[in-house]
Amino acid sequence: MFLNQNKIDKNYKKGVVWGQDKPNKYVIKLASLLNKGSKILDLGCGEGRNTIFLAQEGFDLTAIDISKVAVDQMNHKLKQLGFNVEGSVCSIQDYDFNSKYDAIISTTVIHLLSKEDQIKCIENMQINTKHNGFNLITVFTKKDHGFLEYPELSFLNLDEFVPFYCNGNWTILINEEYIKHETHGVPHDHNIAIILAQKNN
Repeated sequence: MFLNQNKIDKNYKKGVVWGQDKPNKYVIKLASLLNKGSKILDLGCGEGRNTIFLAQEGFDLTAIDISKVAVDQMNHKLKQLGFNVEGSVCSIQDYDFNSKYDAIISTTVIHLLSKEDQIKCIENMQINTKHNGFNLITVFTKKDHGFLEYPELSFLNLDEFVPFYCNGNWTILINEEYIKHETHGVPHDHNIAIILAQKNN
């Protein structure tokens, strides 16, 4: 499986991958829907671009990532900014959901999981979200250039993971695809699908 700590650590050691100062635009949208102090879980936080933004917005953060290098970078930045938030090194598959959250996010991560682990991850996100809480997922689609380059990854089109939120227990607020330009390494574009959903009473 592609998702392993050594391989991802090497990428982060080369330099900035996702960065720390530009949160995902849908995370910014999510923040506008939540009350200050809301509990948020960031699955696959990387260097902390979303976690740092959400901490600055006054939310109660829990953040995990499989990469110790990335988590150390994020924790260093959070400490510099004076926040009492510390990310943990843990894979999504091994994370022990021992609390309920107002929102759980996973941005550009779950395509790194096997199909079986993707299903388990989404189910855990749903189960551990409070009533009226939110799930935000972004994932590389099969239109992405990496789909052919990395056949071991589990890319998902929008119509493959939207059905998880069509069971009557959730209201889908946003489901769409967009293209994101990246400048790390050789400049390139990613085709990304996003779903933002709210858990019903």
